[in-house]
Amino acid sequence: SGIQGMDLDQLSEAHELARRALLIAHGLTWPAVINYIVDVVAISAMALGRLDAIMPTLASLALERAHDYQIRQTVSRLALNSDQPALVIKLREKAGPASLTADEELTVGVAACQIGNPTLGFKYVGATDLSALPDSDINLASLLMIGAAANAASRNDIYSKISERLRNSNSSMIYGAMLDATVAVRNSSLSRVDALQ
Repeated sequence: SGIQGMDLDQLSEAHELARRALLIAHGLTWPAVINYIVDVVAISAMALGRLDAIMPTLASLALERAHDYQIRQTVSRLALNSDQPALVIKLREKAGPASLTADEELTVGVAACQIGNPTLGFKYVGATDLSALPDSDINLASLLMIGAAANAASRNDIYSKISERLRNSNSSMIYGAMLDATVAVRNSSLSRVDALQ
């Protein structure tokens, strides 16, 4: 694992130092300067394939500081990468009435779909201004996943909203095409099952 051209020994050393600092900060009840360390730990853990080992500590931090946008957003995305969507939902609940960015609304929507609650996921996507959502791969892939779930659940309002968003830029059009293909395959599978009965 790692990033091409990166010195893995230096990255591993930076990760270990940041991990230790994170553990010390945990013992100090998460001082304000922890945000600087979170980024180093997150990036190095992802690059080195050590995310699972550090997630319990990061989850503890995020649950304690759910009001902190940077920590909440970083740990939520890491939680999705670590197959821990329930943590994303829990962080949203702990954040209370704090308003979410479009990115965060989408992240919570994906997590809700992953834990088997697409209705909650659709609620977040329905409330999100998708035009404000940056064309990052993670956002567009998330829209693709929720769009497919919306189609399967016959939520045409959500499906149409997502489908329209995936057609509004050159970089998102490929995701729109993938959504169309996914829906076509699902619909043709349903047609074959119906024909067999």
